[in-house]
Amino acid sequence: MPAISRYATPEGLPEVDVRTLKRSGSLRPGTSAVLTKRYAGQIVCEVTATMQADCDEVLISFGDRMAFVGLVYTPQRLGGRRAWFLCPCCKRRAAILYPFVCRRCSGITYPSQREAPHHRAIRKAQKLRIRLGGSGNMMEPLPPRPWGMWDRTYRQRIDACRRADARSLTGMSEVLQRWQDASDPKRPPV
Repeated sequence: MPAISRYATPEGLPEVDVRTLKRSGSLRPGTSAVLTKRYAGQIVCEVTATMQADCDEVLISFGDRMAFVGLVYTPQRLGGRRAWFLCPCCKRRAAILYPFVCRRCSGITYPSQREAPHHRAIRKAQKLRIRLGGSGNMMEPLPPRPWGMWDRTYRQRIDACRRADARSLTGMSEVLQRWQDASDPKRPPV
């Protein structure tokens, strides 16, 4: 199956999750389930998954297309086993199929995978500030230690926040420097 798009993300695409099928009891032989995908409050698609009675295969139907997808199981440490789809293209285990192949084979990437490094650093710094009980605004001072948090934990999080702040500022300054170099006609390229 050809790739959906180089810039496709999982949001809004039809998907079948083996964990959802397991929770609903639909991985027992002869059972069937209809999975509805919603995005922004709208129903995007409905996918039907039917477990075959005689083998470890699931019949997945989406629109007028159907495919048999194999199941494999891995043992768990405390007993039991975990079900996985077996991607028809690459033969790897996958928990989610879009709708008939895994994320890698369909060319889907998560938004964070396409994010610039300085944007990731900004997002991480904001997330750390919020975990400390402050706001995500990087112009505000770091919040005081929350009640009940150990001093050592607070110091570790403050250090991590300062490192993330420094990475984001370094990344932003590099971007600004490139913009300045590109817009200055008198300056020779480096």
